[in-house]
Amino acid sequence: MHQPDVYRLANYLSHKTGRNTVLDLGCENSPKLTTSINQLSKRISAPNTVAICADVIAQAADPDPLLSAWRSLVEMGAVLVTRTPDRARMRGAEHFGSSLNKTPVREWTREELVAYLELKGLTPSFNGFTINNSQDCPPQAILTIHDQKLNDARRTPRLDKRPLAILSTYNEQDIIREVVLTWLKNGCDVWVLDNWSTDATFEILEGMRVSYGERVFTERFP
Repeated sequence: MHQPDVYRLANYLSHKTGRNTVLDLGCENSPKLTTSINQLSKRISAPNTVAICADVIAQAADPDPLLSAWRSLVEMGAVLVTRTPDRARMRGAEHFGSSLNKTPVREWTREELVAYLELKGLTPSFNGFTINNSQDCPPQAILTIHDQKLNDARRTPRLDKRPLAILSTYNEQDIIREVVLTWLKNGCDVWVLDNWSTDATFEILEGMRVSYGERVFTERFP
């Protein structure tokens, strides 16, 4: 089976994201496919679609129009899965010529492709390697996933939920203030369990609890 992981992944993404359409954009030559994508994007419900575009970018003498069509599809809400052979893994890191198969116009390494995608405003949510077919198992193809919603979520800080650092103390009045401040500066809330210190540790913590409100919690335990 050719590209088995691509189709398994598309099926997985459709179920996990609640999408009811998987659109296989095939392996046509790039100019025709770019036109097809632009036409289809006006007819489908992109937020309900997982689109596959495999072994296409290598056929494009000028990939820019194709990437523009991809970007429009992703910005409209589709999840896009792409695949293309990795030049270095197929023929070695020192190979910079064309492949023996004259169909690909250009081939990429993963680093080259990801840099190009980012330059064109199509940053992958994930990039890695996959196998060519169910019999040829070494991972020699580049796989990318593009999900605008996921990328936006990564860029938007979740200010309503901060990590919580839980500390245990006993007679640490000389360092406890600096320790708590370090965690606060790193964006964490702090919960301190004091083991009935006999010095001023707990009093220092209580003062910080008053000063920092809901970001510092204190408790004596047991």
